[in-house]
Amino acid sequence: MERTTQTPAIKPVTQQRSQRTLRRIIDAFATLLHTKTFEEVTVAEICRVAGCSVGSFYGRVASKDDLLGHLCDRSYDELAKVVAAVVEPTQYGALGFREVLERQVRALTILHVERRGVLRAMIVHARRREAFGAATRAFNERLVRVVAEAWRRHLERSKLSVGSRSLETAAVMAAAFLRESLIFGELWPTLRDTDEAQIGADLTDMLTNYLSPVDGMDRETGAHTT
Repeated sequence: MERTTQTPAIKPVTQQRSQRTLRRIIDAFATLLHTKTFEEVTVAEICRVAGCSVGSFYGRVASKDDLLGHLCDRSYDELAKVVAAVVEPTQYGALGFREVLERQVRALTILHVERRGVLRAMIVHARRREAFGAATRAFNERLVRVVAEAWRRHLERSKLSVGSRSLETAAVMAAAFLRESLIFGELWPTLRDTDEAQIGADLTDMLTNYLSPVDGMDRETGAHTT
């Protein structure tokens, strides 16, 4: 998959040792973001966790902002692959759509919890800075299409038809709910003390109810389901 952001200030490294150092720097940054905001993380802390000098850091990365751009590139690529694998219909066999959603939501919930800090930093900067925002929009567009297409294929196996607009809207709803409940949940009074299992159950109910054809009709087109 093509990279989603431009990171020209990250200097190319050719020696194997330099490449390992750069990976350690990026990994250290991701680790620190689990417990701190982007603003709270310092270059000195990154270097301490990475086991490198500040000079080694600036020999490979021009600034903390540029490092976040590189982390975004890597994270978008990884997330796209994980989500595509989670929603791939062929792995669910003859399971009903609700059972499929339950398993997918469980996997996506775990993904958001494990990467909460990195995702939070990426989202905040996407809203603040145009370069990050453009990359995030492109990533979201691809992800919505992947999820909507996977759901369409699974529903067709059950002889159900849901319009593409509704499927894409459902994918956006799922992403937004996971984001607000698991990454920014402290901002919402009904989500602050809700555990992850309940969040998953609520999202599964929401998606099932939204995507279920009403009275044998396609929600978007009004055509009869087959």
